[in-house]
Amino acid sequence: MRKPGVIFLLIFCLLSVFEDSVFTRFGGVFSANAAFVMVPVLVGAWLIFDRRIFKYEAVVIFCVFLYVLLSLLMLAFISGYDLRFLFDRGLRLMLVSFMPIFLVLYFARYSLSELVAVLPAVALLIAFSYVLNVLSPEFMAGTGMVHYTPALSPDRMRGFTLEASHFGFQLSCVFLLMARVYKKYALMILSLLFLMVLYSSSKGALVGLLVAGFSACLIFFKVPIATYVLSVLGFSFFGYFFWGDFLYSVFSSDIEQYTSVATRLAVMFTSLISVIYHPLGSGYFGFMPAIYEYGPYAASFMDSIGLGYLNLAEFYLYLQAGVAEGVSTKSFFFDMLVFYGVPFFVLFFYGAYRIFIPMFLARDVLLVMFFVYFFVAIFSYVTVESKYLAAYCFVLLVKLSRESGLSDLQGSVK
Repeated sequence: MRKPGVIFLLIFCLLSVFEDSVFTRFGGVFSANAAFVMVPVLVGAWLIFDRRIFKYEAVVIFCVFLYVLLSLLMLAFISGYDLRFLFDRGLRLMLVSFMPIFLVLYFARYSLSELVAVLPAVALLIAFSYVLNVLSPEFMAGTGMVHYTPALSPDRMRGFTLEASHFGFQLSCVFLLMARVYKKYALMILSLLFLMVLYSSSKGALVGLLVAGFSACLIFFKVPIATYVLSVLGFSFFGYFFWGDFLYSVFSSDIEQYTSVATRLAVMFTSLISVIYHPLGSGYFGFMPAIYEYGPYAASFMDSIGLGYLNLAEFYLYLQAGVAEGVSTKSFFFDMLVFYGVPFFVLFFYGAYRIFIPMFLARDVLLVMFFVYFFVAIFSYVTVESKYLAAYCFVLLVKLSRESGLSDLQGSVK
């Protein structure tokens, strides 16, 4: 595929900010992102003008093809379900899981300087959506020009995404990268980001940022454990008096009313239990049966460890055979764990290690903060099917990590 120019990349990334576009009506989550309309153009340009496939792309395509065949083979051993339903859902899940892979390969064809060049424009558009959310929350909560789906929680910010957690992820990823790229203004950008995320009421983004910040302090500033613990206690004490009522309302309302915390925990346990029974994964067509069959075990386990008070009403809906809408683990990591099993587990952490080491050796604090946040997010509360910017941010992370490693190597030689 011939690499289009930076202008094309800019347009693609700006459209990627809109994750709940009117195109949702055609293919659901598969076509929800506004940049979806440009994907056929990318494929067409490759078929007509280039047709080159790099070695690493060939390896990825081969592995995907191999696992599609394995998933079809697994389908032959599934019984007790409507095979037409399983094939239909499996095919949808397959297409959805292909999109992040395609996008990573697409963004990887651009150089680091080209990827960085479009970052400020993307950040400005996201900031604009934030301001628009503050000035006109009713407009952003409803349907119309920028949203196809009504807000699930109208009292929470969602920008141009589907819901608050998605917006918090988008906001945090782009502005953490801005802080890394524009180091001179890093403190100002990080302070602004924290306040924006705090006010947006995205619990996952807030916790992820705190974990990323404290992790960077532990790794690079050699903070003694006692000092770290005292800092956490001090921050908690400060937060209790200044933000206690706000934070309590954010988390307690979710636990008691919206059920997302309970549902996320339940489907994560379901994913782990499914791997025990299927170490090689359940494949695309076995995903739904894995949720139906191992979900009750997850609910019983949560009850046994004292989490029975959580509202599992939404999760119990997932366990009815034939139910498909909204059924997922709510996390990229745990979705992939059900699909691919232990091989994905090993590859995920090996890849994370390979990305982390260069930035760690180069003592790149800001990049480590983004790395921790990004992996905590996709591990715990974010799926990436309609989040095209996740692929962009991941590729930028990898290229920045390599740059840090090269800079460290050159410094050592000198």
